[in-house]
Amino acid sequence: MRGRTWAIAMAAAVAAASLSRADTLILKNGKQIRGVVRDIPGDKKIQVKTDSVDMWIDREQVAEIRSDSTPDFVRQGDEKAAAGDVAGARAAYRQALDLDPKNDRAKQALAKIDALSPEERKPVDPAAAQAQAKDLIKQARNFLDRASEVEALEALAHALELDPANVEALMLAARTSLKAWSELKVPANVFAGYIQQLEKTDPQNREITVLKEQKATLDEKRKMSVAADRQRLFDEIQSADHLKKYDGQLLIRIERLMEMDPDPAMKARLEEIRKTAEAAGAGKIKIGVSSSIRAVPAPAAPGAPKAPAPPSPPTSSGTPPPSGDGLRGRYYDTSLFTGK
Repeated sequence: MRGRTWAIAMAAAVAAASLSRADTLILKNGKQIRGVVRDIPGDKKIQVKTDSVDMWIDREQVAEIRSDSTPDFVRQGDEKAAAGDVAGARAAYRQALDLDPKNDRAKQALAKIDALSPEERKPVDPAAAQAQAKDLIKQARNFLDRASEVEALEALAHALELDPANVEALMLAARTSLKAWSELKVPANVFAGYIQQLEKTDPQNREITVLKEQKATLDEKRKMSVAADRQRLFDEIQSADHLKKYDGQLLIRIERLMEMDPDPAMKARLEEIRKTAEAAGAGKIKIGVSSSIRAVPAPAAPGAPKAPAPPSPPTSSGTPPPSGDGLRGRYYDTSLFTGK
């Protein structure tokens, strides 16, 4: 019973990072992209898999994720529930909500399933439960063929809910969760939970030791990689400070390094460089990619003959720019600046 309860909790943990199968990604500029969407809560980018290419779109650029497939998943859930396939029905309703979180029909059906006790979710016939678990393991392998580790883990969690002692599902879940963790798709406790369950179910399984060693190696590599990236970025920031290259990119690098948990001395130095950069005006004016800067000559020295001024090009509003009086050297037309 404790194993089944753990499997249900594991399914909930994995579901938080599940894939949503949206049909259309609508951007704020009006462009539409059709494909399979990976939308992980908290990520700054949304992945879109099309027939020809994988893309990562900034979340801020996305206006809407739209799908025409939600009714199909609700219908599948109804059919599976009527056939007694509680795990399959639950997966279908959850997929419908991934696509349309406001779908009341899927919400109500899923709430009824979640209200069931573990024994009520399990088919009366143990053979039927094992058969359903076997189908879910096959479904998980199909997800892995498409490099969809998170969806595979959700299917395996449902399989273990039906058959908690299924060693094949536990081994596949442990391997898959380790790979997903290495790619920052799931937290480390997902892998730890499957390893603990595998140790209880099949303590002599040799793969347990192999997976633990792989996890330790990945841990060490990740620590080394983070430390190296942190030092490299710090060196770049110090070099820019030495060259007095105070711009918006420098502030971005500082913010990025602050998120990498620098030690107190490094953090103090970053704050010092940030204040210097901000005092120098870094980040106060942002110029877009298509922006241009127009300049007019400075006023002539007193007593010098004035050269005829060339015609002033119009600004984006159609009016010529001001004369530039009172500005030393050049007048900058800021009408095309994209930032403030």
